[in-house]
Amino acid sequence: MARAIGTAIQRASLVLAKLAKGETVPEFPFPNLSVSPGGSVARSPARAVAFQDLLDGWAAERRPVAKTVYEWSRVIRELERYVGHTDAHRLTAENLVDWKRAMVDAGLRAKTIQGSKLSPVRAILQWGVQNKLISSNAAEGVSLDVKAKQGERKRSFTDEEAKTILRAARSQNDRVKRWVPWVGAYTGARLSEICQLRREDILKVEDIWCMKFVPEAGSLKTSGSERVVPVHPALIENGFLNFVAGVKSGPLFAELSPDKFGKRGGNGTKMIGRFVRQLGLKDPRLSPSHSWRHRIKTLGRKHGLAQDILNAITGHGSKSVADSYGEFPIEALFRELCKIPALELAGVASGKEAT
Repeated sequence: MARAIGTAIQRASLVLAKLAKGETVPEFPFPNLSVSPGGSVARSPARAVAFQDLLDGWAAERRPVAKTVYEWSRVIRELERYVGHTDAHRLTAENLVDWKRAMVDAGLRAKTIQGSKLSPVRAILQWGVQNKLISSNAAEGVSLDVKAKQGERKRSFTDEEAKTILRAARSQNDRVKRWVPWVGAYTGARLSEICQLRREDILKVEDIWCMKFVPEAGSLKTSGSERVVPVHPALIENGFLNFVAGVKSGPLFAELSPDKFGKRGGNGTKMIGRFVRQLGLKDPRLSPSHSWRHRIKTLGRKHGLAQDILNAITGHGSKSVADSYGEFPIEALFRELCKIPALELAGVASGKEAT
């Protein structure tokens, strides 16, 4: 034992002597530290940490959808081109402020800069800090005001606009144009969620027809997006269940080819966008796909739907810890959803409508 201790002390003395001369010692347990000739300990330059390495590490832990990784990788490439290097250690808050100003000068919207550019950089840098790869988050506190200007805030479809779309949709032979707007109108679901619905996702729960939005059909935006939504009577009256019955199995909208991320919603969004704009609805505050979500929230307030149940129907996150307790009975969801009246359209189709 004494011999072993003596050997360890002798080895430590040799290592310290080399460090005192400024020599590199591979076996020294703290590679980022060195001892100056004067005897003080100094930190050597940190090993470079690539932005992409931080993104890869963040993605491995968080497991985001493929589209998020793809978009964030593009943002990282943009940042690297702007600052002229790939090392997260060298990034400064001043770099990011300058980058932000350059994007503002280029005409990018504040919401895009904040949400799609700065936020991803801030997130991966914070992951680097938490995992001891970098010492600080240069993006902390770098932001800008994202208040929408007058005339820019997205809005709901009005009753007349909704009628225009649903009338036009009802005359379509194309199943995407025929049913995606109608399901959006009476569920407020995201267009990507609707486009990936499968035959097996339309089923009876407690004797009430429902549609399930589940990750097995395709990726969902958040964990709260997984939900069951009753089928509104207006959809049944207009033949939605007959359409579903005509699909033997698999996707309801199989004619929509998946995009490079495996999502049918990408091509569905383009198709519905063109369809709605061709109807003369040109207001930039309208989103051909997302204004249905705005509308269902507006109608929920107008007709007194319980707020927590309305959030459960649309897949919005709970506002408080209390809201996360318990379940939402299908009967309660159906009761509240039925408070939203069906739009009165001339020549309403019967439930026997052809698919």
